Amino acid sequence: FTVHTAALLGAAAILWHLFVTHRFEYSYVAQYSSRVLSPQLALAASWAGQEGSFLLWAALGGLLGLALMRQPGSLARPAMFFIALMQCFLVFMVVIRTPFANSAVTPPDGMGLNPLLQDPWMVVHPPALFLGYASMAIPFALGAAALVRKGYVEWCGMVWPWALFAVVALALGIALGGIWAYKTLGWGGFWGWDPVENASLIPWLVAVALLHGLLIQRVRGAAVRTNLLLAQIGWGTVLGGTYLTRSGVLQNFSVHSFADTGLHAPLSAFLIVAMGLSAALLAWR
Repeated sequence: FTVHTAALLGAAAILWHLFVTHRFEYSYVAQYSSRVLSPQLALAASWAGQEGSFLLWAALGGLLGLALMRQPGSLARPAMFFIALMQCFLVFMVVIRTPFANSAVTPPDGMGLNPLLQDPWMVVHPPALFLGYASMAIPFALGAAALVRKGYVEWCGMVWPWALFAVVALALGIALGGIWAYKTLGWGGFWGWDPVENASLIPWLVAVALLHGLLIQRVRGAAVRTNLLLAQIGWGTVLGGTYLTRSGVLQNFSVHSFADTGLHAPLSAFLIVAMGLSAALLAWR
């Protein structure tokens, strides 16, 4: 897993270098960047598309997995199975939608970043949001490990800081996006109830509910089943929102969702496997 994370970070660093140095022989770089972009915006353009954003998400997930792997407690190691399984899906997305494909002809300049995305908030908003998405996998994995080991009391103590981290990271990402939306004309103020915006709000609401449930479990020893269910649903809402905004089903309903690029089936499989595994464990216990 350490080698896996190092490889993802290396791939992300290479991609960032390609964008900053304007290597337009790569199709992804030519599609989202241009010579007129500042180095900061050229860097941010690397996660403007499907390919780079999945790579960023996978790299952040690897870093969080390394932190979980070193967390004390008997549930960290079995939880790594579920983290590794989720990472396999993210890496598969990067493989089938690689940002390192070469162009048949190298253009003198790239197509450039969408004018609405040429903003300093583009540098910080997506990484913060993807950090929140990646962190939602940890309560899911620890909850699945607790179901396997019947370690419900230990799970409450182990998952508490991760649930708090997910709430804070998602809140930061959503707040930065709201400020950006307020600045950018046509995005409906701080919150336009856009499907992509809602796809980030729903996991945050579930994470807040989980945080309150964990407090009840710590003080009264109650709400154990509810908390385990919320941990699984929270990750499901992340994957469900990812499917809705990246499979192309909402391309005509959202100002910043992705068109269909052949990810409909893989994203469906991702969601079905994760939630099917969760449902099986919950039914078993």
